[in-house]
Amino acid sequence: MINAILDRHERAWLDKPAAADPADSVSLRVKTLRQHLLARWAAEDCDDAQRSKAREALDDVQLVMQLYSYPGDYVSEKPTLERMAETVEKFEEDLEGGLVRPKGKRAARVILGQPLDVSAETANLRPRTAATELTAKLERTIKSLMSTP
Repeated sequence: MINAILDRHERAWLDKPAAADPADSVSLRVKTLRQHLLARWAAEDCDDAQRSKAREALDDVQLVMQLYSYPGDYVSEKPTLERMAETVEKFEEDLEGGLVRPKGKRAARVILGQPLDVSAETANLRPRTAATELTAKLERTIKSLMSTP
């Protein structure tokens, strides 16, 4: 659907052939099309009919970005109730144009890990070296905690 919409508007507005360059990402295609449509819409020589068509095309480009924001494997790679609920909520937000009520109950898990004795870790180190060492240790510790089930 994304390619069909972009192909149609690229042919109409940019005189591009139907098949897009596979090297062009969706975001690059959207950016190029959006720039052209906005310039056309704002042009002094643009009549009301053209301005209306450009506005409709901009709405279609916005739809493409919404569709593109739903990665196809997000739910299937880790099919949890939270991911399914998140996807349904996002879809409702896109359809209704605003915030929606959360689906189901949510839970959070906070893991603090072991305390870090900064004095012992930084003894005999220069301040800049101590900051670098502490940052590296915190990063390793946080990564370790995040990978723990």
